[in-house]
Amino acid sequence: METWTMETRTGTGRSASLVVALAALCAGCEPLRENKPVDNDFLEAARSGDAERARELLDAGAYIDSRDRTGRTALMHAAMRGHAEVVAMLIEAGADVDAEDRDEYTALIHAAFWGKAEAVALLIDAGADLDATTETGDTALIEACAQRRAEVAAMLIKAGADVNVAGNGDSTALMSIAFNGDVEIATLLIDMGADVNARRSDGMTALRYAIERGRSEIADLLRAAGATR
Repeated sequence: METWTMETRTGTGRSASLVVALAALCAGCEPLRENKPVDNDFLEAARSGDAERARELLDAGAYIDSRDRTGRTALMHAAMRGHAEVVAMLIEAGADVDAEDRDEYTALIHAAFWGKAEAVALLIDAGADLDATTETGDTALIEACAQRRAEVAAMLIKAGADVNVAGNGDSTALMSIAFNGDVEIATLLIDMGADVNARRSDGMTALRYAIERGRSEIADLLRAAGATR
């Protein structure tokens, strides 16, 4: 796919602002700018959790939303590794908390997937989109439930994440929890209005998962909440 640049081409009638506007509409496009050496050093500092070095590189001109070849920003790298000090510094410095990588993962989704609760809390407080979805339709809550990150799932639910988003294969967070067997999170999801009768594209439901996996306590919770299939 063509990489959009900031270049203004004389004689074509195109302005830099038009090119940038078109680039913003181009899902999956490469970043508008090429990294400088200072940007790559900055990304590495974020990956390694060196907040002081990352701050120094920002002051030296590193671009705060620089990306690597996978489209990941410094904030994503820090969040997925649980480098809370770096996450907090980047948020304060103005990093885009809702930037997406090439798989449409945000920093919050990465942190939820890996169960980095402190990073998740910082991102929630910074106003990160709780219901942003990956290219397969999964949210931070769905990822947390699928990976059995109970603490993170509880944080997202209490923060107001949509409990009824259907992700990859039309699976919901409640289905993942019924499969994995976390009674506390199942209770939270039901209390927050999770659809107990939602059905996957293959016909599976949370109740069927609970029964097949021998999760009798969750099956009882689902039935008590009105699950019939």
